[in-house]
This record gives sequence, structure tokens and C-alpha cells, in this order.
Amino acid sequence: MRKEVSDTMNKKFIKWFYDQKNIQVSYELVKEVYKEKTDELLESHKEYFDIIDKVYIQLKKRYALGKITIKRTIAFLMMPEGLKDIAIDLFDLNGAMESDIVLADIVGYNPYIKEIIHSNLTKLIADVKIRSDKKMRFDANEAQNKLIIVKDVPDYLVDGHVVLLDVTEVTRTQIFTKFREVIGHKNDPDMEIVKIVYEYEWPLKFSKEVLNELHHIQIDHDYERKTRRDITDKLVVTIDGADAKDLDDAISLEYLENGNFKLGVHIADVSYFVREGSYLNEAAYNRATSVYLADRVIPMIPHGLSNDLCSLNPNENKYTITCEMELNPEIEVVSYDIYASIIQSKHRLTYHDVNQLFKEDQSTGFKEVDKMLITMNEIAQKLKQIRQERGAIDFNSTELKFVLDVNGDVLGVEERTTDEAEALIESFMILANETVSRHFFFNDLPGIYRIHEKPTSEKLDIAFESSAKLGFRVDQSAKSSAQKLQRLTKKVVDTPYEYIINMILLRSMQKAIYSEKPIGHFGLGSAYYSHFTSPIRRYPDLLLHRMIRDLILNNPDAETLKKLKKHYRDLMPSYSEHTSNQERQAVNMEREVNKLKSRQYMTQFINQSFDGQIVSMMPSGFFVKLENGIEGLVNVRNVNQYLIYDDEALLFYTERGKRYRLGDKIRVKLIKVDEVENNIDFTIDPQNKAEDYKTHKTSTSKVKRKPNPADMGKSRTAKSKAPIRGKKGFGPKKKR
Repeated sequence: MRKEVSDTMNKKFIKWFYDQKNIQVSYELVKEVYKEKTDELLESHKEYFDIIDKVYIQLKKRYALGKITIKRTIAFLMMPEGLKDIAIDLFDLNGAMESDIVLADIVGYNPYIKEIIHSNLTKLIADVKIRSDKKMRFDANEAQNKLIIVKDVPDYLVDGHVVLLDVTEVTRTQIFTKFREVIGHKNDPDMEIVKIVYEYEWPLKFSKEVLNELHHIQIDHDYERKTRRDITDKLVVTIDGADAKDLDDAISLEYLENGNFKLGVHIADVSYFVREGSYLNEAAYNRATSVYLADRVIPMIPHGLSNDLCSLNPNENKYTITCEMELNPEIEVVSYDIYASIIQSKHRLTYHDVNQLFKEDQSTGFKEVDKMLITMNEIAQKLKQIRQERGAIDFNSTELKFVLDVNGDVLGVEERTTDEAEALIESFMILANETVSRHFFFNDLPGIYRIHEKPTSEKLDIAFESSAKLGFRVDQSAKSSAQKLQRLTKKVVDTPYEYIINMILLRSMQKAIYSEKPIGHFGLGSAYYSHFTSPIRRYPDLLLHRMIRDLILNNPDAETLKKLKKHYRDLMPSYSEHTSNQERQAVNMEREVNKLKSRQYMTQFINQSFDGQIVSMMPSGFFVKLENGIEGLVNVRNVNQYLIYDDEALLFYTERGKRYRLGDKIRVKLIKVDEVENNIDFTIDPQNKAEDYKTHKTSTSKVKRKPNPADMGKSRTAKSKAPIRGKKGFGPKKKR
């Protein structure tokens, strides 16, 4: 008989124990945290913990503590590294949901969830349904068929309202919530994007205090003209996407008598308008980044700043921070100057315009601008070469561009790639970022750095092994990991495998983050790197501008400088962590919206066929990227063939000897767009021409034999773990 949970269970304490990520926790650490309450706390939890000689505590053997993950037919308790995950029947979840931290009783053949220690479900976005009997129902995908109970329901709700609910308790069959607010109505334009934004708890609006502060910004133009360097006579231009409205960087180039170049990177002086301690600064810090979702931007600062006062719109005098660098003919920085400036952009150029000049020799309409841009491009190409020589890795990236109507419906989609104009701006921004970063480091000033740690050798080895299976081997003569990556990415340029190899290598990389410690940027091969060039849309850049003003431009005396340095050094660790976390949230939100728009676009093509490429594989199936850039899954359960997965050769093959290999071109048929599971499901088109699977020996693959149909349903190769389907009576096995 299952015991009831003790009334004395302190979930916060058990959650704290879980957060230590150790099987054992020292008694001294518990005492350090819980002080005089330690002994009483441990005594009340002796049902769950063993206290070993007041040296350490550990969970009793009959219990397991971990995070739950739920599959279609079974759930798993994810255990710490080195321990086997525990399978749990869906009936024994006791109300636990995806990513909940739970305490499980693992004695016997049927482990079960004893208690939810920490629920991952803190809020619900629900649709209001008014039934024919006038009773109200709340539906949400995340509820997983549990009944949603809402407290304090307002009487103004109507059928179709979309509401935000705070979760107070989750049981096996019910979710208890409290009404917070109405988000909108299901018929509102692009309500699905709004739902995603609310799920991430990202603020959509600015408070009245912020907008009032914006309205009352005072600008002392006379003082600024006296203290800033007026360079409005220079030929300064901006280069951005055609639909961009927040223009925060401009560039200029001059030829010097000594044969050198003076490259100017002029960045919107957002910190002049967004002061420390202001409501505007608080709002910008909380967001930490602008978010770009399909056809809209959720700005870090109000549009009155991002699109107007701060935006470097053409033919308007604007306040900027300039990083001016003198480059010798070898394109080395021989001197630089960082100063507050006033500029006037003479032309608002687009990437398309500039690429037309570079690719088609089509003039921008201004000979002086054409001449400057062509020289700039030569400098940018040389800068790229210099970065590569020092170890920078060039991953060609793409992004999906959705064309939407006024209601947010997708009219079309295309995959955008970077070209020479984009690379030009990137090179100049990198150089300015490095120059400012080096200035902070070598002048012993506190800074916020953009760091990218070296990938682990284990992850790199896995990536290199996968690349070798596709025929792209690592150059063993390369002296460093960076050189190996460089040479590998060069090998795959303009091959059918370029996208796949780039994705394999990118997955082996660490994530770039912000830090107060200048440990360098592996991907750029840069020893010192900071974000300086986008203060309209990134808080670290805004913060760096503020430090430039306080620590450099204002020329503080020794005592004031000492206090300011301590002030910023104290802020940097928490600011770095917060801005890194917000950046990850924003990236995840953007991906969710791209998936949403991809699904919405593809719903009109059910039962139609497309050409694509197999871009990734796993035992349960493979992902196919269509020519428009959208990806979907071919699950083996949806294929009317007996498929065997060969991990060594990165392919599936059939009993008839047909193969589907990573990188192969393939024709697929769209069979389902699943809103709940967030999937685009394909099957293999019957007209697809698959290559024969030839048995042969390679350094990465053992000899393969064609499977005997008589063996179907029995164990397959030791390497094969894929569920199978296609013959009557054969369904997917319960595998993790």
C-alpha cells in the first residue's frame, strides 16, 4: 500500500537538495544554509534522507529525485550523470507534468511519483469556451487533458477570449488557477504570436512611467554642440535591411595623406537618453534585448527612442559615440580614438543596394558613395582574412523570412543568406567591438565582455566523426581545434553538405555569453571582445556606452574614477548573467515563432509533395529541409517501409536494399501539421528514387548485409535502435 506524503515535508528544502546536483550533500553545507534550523529540519525528513554521522546526507535508496520528461507512451525520471534514468508508467505520474521536479518511490517493479517537489507549470494561456448551457470552460494545450479550475473569474469574459492564468496547484486530474488578465481574443490578428510572448512572460508594453519619462526627455543641444565633436560634414552612411527602422550603426571612410585609412564606426548614443536610475533604464535592463518575431519587433526601448531620437535616420543630426580607427595598408589598427560625436547620415543604404553594386556593378546613384563602398569592401575582405589567419571560424548562416498579410497570415517564405554587404558591416562592427574591448582591458577598466569558450574535445570528436562519415575528414596536420574547424568549413563551401556540416559543427560549440571576465571569443579568434555597436537593441552595448561616458569621456578625477570602477565591477557579474539569460529567452522565442509560422504556412499543402534534403538523423526518423528552408520530420512510424537505422553510416535502409542517407536529396509528402506536438510530419513520397544500399567496408562502417525478411520483428543490428513500421502487426517499440 502506498504511503501518504508526510505533512512535515519541506519541498523548498528538497528542491534545494536537488539543486546541489550531488548524490550526497555535506552536513556542514546544510548547516551553513539553514543554520539553527538544521537539526530540526533533518529530523523531520528522516523518512526521505539518511544522515550519515552528521558528515553528509543522502536520499534513502527507496527514493529518487529528478526531473520528469514525458513521451507518448511512457515517462522517464531524468537522473544525474552516471545514473540510469528510471522509466515510469504514465498512470503512475500522480499529476506530474513535463519538466516537474519530483520525488519518486522506486521500490518494486512499478516506480511511481510520490510527490511533485517543484512544478514547472506556473501559468497557463487558456482559451475561453462558453458552452450551450452558458457554463464556461478553459482549454489549454499545456493542461494535458486535466480540468482547469479558475478562481476569481470575471463576469465580462466572452467566448473566444484568451486569458492568462496563474497556476496554484496541480493534481492528477485538475489544475487549479487564479485569473490574471485577458490577453485578447482568438480572432485578433496573430493571436498565436501573442500567446508565445506571454508564455515567455516577455513584456509587450511599456509602463506609463516609462512613456511619461520619454515624453519629458530634455536635450541641451547647446551644451552637446560644445562638448561633442561635430563631424556632420563627413560622408557617413548606414547599411541595413530594407525594413529596418532602428538604425544604430553608421560608417565612414577617409583616405589619409600617409597612405592609411580612417575608418569611422558611429553608434547611436542611447546612453545619453537612457540614464542610470531612470524608468527607461529599468525597462531596458529587464528586457535586455529587442526581440524580432516574423513581421514585428518587440523593442528593448520605446519606439520614440529606437525608431526616432536614437535611430540614425538620413539627413538628421544625431548624437553618437564614435570609434575612429586608423588602418595602415595591411589593415592593421595603428591608432584609434573614442569620442562623443554629432553625425548626419547622408544616405540610408540597404543590403540589397550595396550587394547590387558589388555583384552587378549597379551604382547606388552616387559616384562618391560607390567609390567609398568598393574600398570598404576591399578592407572588409582583408579584415575577414586576418580573422581567419588568427583562428576565426566562418559558419555560413541562413534565416527564414516570412511574408505576412495584415492579419499575420503567411503569404510566402524564403531562406535568406548573408552576402558581401552584410559581411562588410559585420567586419567593421567586429573591429570596433574589439578596439573598444581592448581599450577597456588595457586601461584596467571594468567591462562587460562577449565571451565564447573553446568547445570540449569530446564534442568536437563527435562532430568530426560525423563529418568523416559524410566524406569530410579533418585535416590532422592542423595544429589547433580552430584550424581543424576552419579547414573543414572551407572544404564544404558550395557542396550539398555545407548546411549539414555547419549544423553539426555548430552543435559542438559552446554558447556565447556575457561575462565580466575577458576570456576571449573562440569563434572570432579574438582575445578581447565586447558588444559596443547595437545599444538600441542590446543592453550590454548600452551599458558599455554608459561606462565609456562615465569612465573615459567625462575624464573623472582619481577618487571619482576609483568609486566608479568599484560601482561597475560590483554590477558586472549579475548584469552579465541576466543579459545572457534574456538573450537565450529571446532566441528561443524567435525560434518558437518561426516554427509557428512554418506550420501555419505548410497547412495549405497537406498531401502535396516537395523536394528536400535529409539534414539530420536519429533512430526514430530523419529531418528534411525543403527548398524554402522549412524543416519537417519523417518519422519511421509514418513510412510504409521496413526501415533499419545504421548509426555508423548515418542512414536508414530497407529490406529491399534502398537507402536514405544524411545529405541525400529526397522527395517527401506532407501528411500532417501537428499544432499540439509542434511538428511538421512528412512521409517518403512513393515516387522518390532512393539509391541502392551497397554493402562495403569503410573505416567508419562495418560490413552490412541486407536484412532477411524472415528476421523482421526480431532484434536488428546492435547499432540499430529505430522503431519500425510498415508491415501489419509491427508497431513502434517502447524505446526511450
